[in-house]
Amino acid sequence: MTPAVGAWTDARPAGLVTEVVVDRDGGATVTMRVRWRVVAGRFRAFELTELPSDATLVEATATDAQGAPVSVATRTPASGRLELELGEQSGLRRGTVDVVVRYTTSLRAQGAIRRSGDDAIVEFATVPWERGLEAAELRVATPTSIQRARWIADETPGVETTVSSEVGRDVVRAVRRHLPSGVRWTGRIACDRALFPWLEAPAAPTRAAVQQAQRDRWAQPAVILVLAAAFGALANKVRSTAPERPRLVPWPNSLRFFPVVLASLGGAAMGLSLDATQGALTAGSLVALLALVSSTPALEPLPRPSTDRAARCDDAQVRAIERESASGSSRAHLKSWVALTAAAILGWAGYFARSAAVALAGVASATALIAWILAKRDRRADGELSVLRAVERGLGIDNASGSARTLWRVRAKGAGVGVARLKLAPRPGFRAQKGLEAIEWAVRWAPSLLRWEPTPMLTVRAKRGSAMEKLLRIAATRAGRVVVATDGERLAWVVEWSGADRAVARESLASIVREGIAKRGRERADVAKGPRDERAIADELSAS
Repeated sequence: MTPAVGAWTDARPAGLVTEVVVDRDGGATVTMRVRWRVVAGRFRAFELTELPSDATLVEATATDAQGAPVSVATRTPASGRLELELGEQSGLRRGTVDVVVRYTTSLRAQGAIRRSGDDAIVEFATVPWERGLEAAELRVATPTSIQRARWIADETPGVETTVSSEVGRDVVRAVRRHLPSGVRWTGRIACDRALFPWLEAPAAPTRAAVQQAQRDRWAQPAVILVLAAAFGALANKVRSTAPERPRLVPWPNSLRFFPVVLASLGGAAMGLSLDATQGALTAGSLVALLALVSSTPALEPLPRPSTDRAARCDDAQVRAIERESASGSSRAHLKSWVALTAAAILGWAGYFARSAAVALAGVASATALIAWILAKRDRRADGELSVLRAVERGLGIDNASGSARTLWRVRAKGAGVGVARLKLAPRPGFRAQKGLEAIEWAVRWAPSLLRWEPTPMLTVRAKRGSAMEKLLRIAATRAGRVVVATDGERLAWVVEWSGADRAVARESLASIVREGIAKRGRERADVAKGPRDERAIADELSAS
């Protein structure tokens, strides 16, 4: 670079950013952004030297410190040289001006792209600057491939490099803090040689090479057919699972086989990644996964509550029903999470694999596993007894002391919704205050990705206008809500017995029990203790 300066002109280049975008044919688009700082006099023109001989100028623009455009005139006095004139005849005053020069060239024709083992080496050099640079940055962008581009370090001091991935390309950035006067900074990038098929040196093929080429020619079509058939069969299997339930995407009857065709196309697209087709693996896996997910059954609705007569069970019966209802659900949940972990590991290994075959196997396996997880989601809405047993243990109530005890009501054999209720009733010798009708826990179910998630809910029922109404409304100001019955004569305080509301609910419940359950009068202190009396006490609080 040689600036054209007058007797009183002092202009210095403050920084340079050179961006090189390399395509698969070996061509490159070079963009140079240089900031000039005019210290004294008027800055009129400067010259770029040692440009590639085949450089074709695309554009040259300039802006001043306020962002206003500055006129630029260019002239090519000789091959490899470019003169730029800025502003009007009088030149530019003190301040800064940013100049952008963009041109195209062929790195292939210059011999700047060569093969080194399994890598392709891309080499590029900046233009020299007569007075040096305070800082220079070199950015080289190559198409994305399985092997990520990287900077080849040398003995040049003060160079910091980073590599990032953008849409469809890898960008290698190198920053040099000081560039001496008259020095050309040369950078080398290593990338996947499959990006440049023309790098393969022509040679007379041997017989073994010809046979291998014939096998390779049929290998990719075979892999494409196998993947298309496998994902099509998997989509058909998922589609035929539980035909009585609706799908996540309700395809019309005329398009019921469309997910099968879509999954086959996704599998075929993944097979195209073996010849380094750009984006084939990602696009194919997304299409196949979309087809498989759309044909999976929707989460089964909760079964209707059982209408069998309620009957109390002792602890042994509760534990037996608990094991019967919750064991299958736990095993299915564990299998789903193991498969999900395996899918994440396979997908991660495929994304970072250097071999195209390994990447294809990892991503295809991860896609199939995720589809299997969605098709085998746990739909059993049971395990209420297990949830309520945990609530009972957390209460820490001793039936032999205190004013309240826990009672169980279990419907049928532990199947369905509302199969169990955990109730808090007065201990023999105590009674519920007027207005308090019931204190009980039930389980609320909500669907998630892999299963129905249970949440224990505490419900305290009381009559409106009673002393208990005030306690319930005070408790609702801290957690939960108050629900009034349709007849307007009863109300209930409902709160989640989990998360942050659990501690607040425990404190409020202790106040309700302390105020709502008291000792009987002396005239009833000698009530005989027996099964009938206990049942009568339980029935007193079990009305709903």
